[in-house]
Amino acid sequence: MVATFSNKGSSVEIVAAFEDFEKKGIVFGKDGKTLKDNWRKWPKQMLTARAISEGVRLVAPECAFITVEELDHNTKATAIEVVATLDSIIPEFQRDAAVRVLRKVGHLTDEQSWADIPNELANTLSHPKRSQAFASAVKAEYESNL
Repeated sequence: MVATFSNKGSSVEIVAAFEDFEKKGIVFGKDGKTLKDNWRKWPKQMLTARAISEGVRLVAPECAFITVEELDHNTKATAIEVVATLDSIIPEFQRDAAVRVLRKVGHLTDEQSWADIPNELANTLSHPKRSQAFASAVKAEYESNL
């Protein structure tokens, strides 16, 4: 599944493939082998949901939503302390790629750099439930410019 998300004149393309979620173990139940019911019954809808959540996080991280699948059912919904930072998530050699990603989705202007990322945006992007999507987009951007 390929989806394009736009916000404030910028856009990003998200590719959601079952194989990627399978490799990460997201589609499997507690035994690590059997597909979760939702992935077995509605794989297309699950891919759509994953693409939407990742796309919105990239073009509008201020929306800051967490999907039901991401919630740990053993914990209560409480404030989550953000302990990671963008500096710890994005290696120094990929920071130019991160800036390009943020420019593409309209969060930075062409004149702004890594040091100009607003604290609120940095906190949102380094949140444990959002950092993976951002890091993946940065890695893809970095690899496309090798």
